[in-house]
Amino acid sequence: LDVQFIHLEALAGAQRLQETMNVAMDILVELGHPRLPKKPGLRDIIPGIMKVKRALPANDDAILNAPEMTDKKLLAIQRCLAFLVPIAFFVNMHDLIPVLTN
Repeated sequence: LDVQFIHLEALAGAQRLQETMNVAMDILVELGHPRLPKKPGLRDIIPGIMKVKRALPANDDAILNAPEMTDKKLLAIQRCLAFLVPIAFFVNMHDLIPVLTN
């Protein structure tokens, strides 16, 4: 998996951003994450926003005191999603950003 992330970083560093998006989306599917829509619309965005809103606790203490995530697969998914946010911005896939962050 580390090799795949190095490949992503190399693609992004070479300004091959669309290819970076495609490879990262394939990695996410390999990790068991649902395939991301290539052109998300409100039907994709609104449920994601609502899911995040429901998951947020009432205060910051609950987040600060939450147990550390140890599931290697979930950590890899989060790493990949976080990596994709700025890439999505630069390839004009702004509508994908809310989907990436839920």
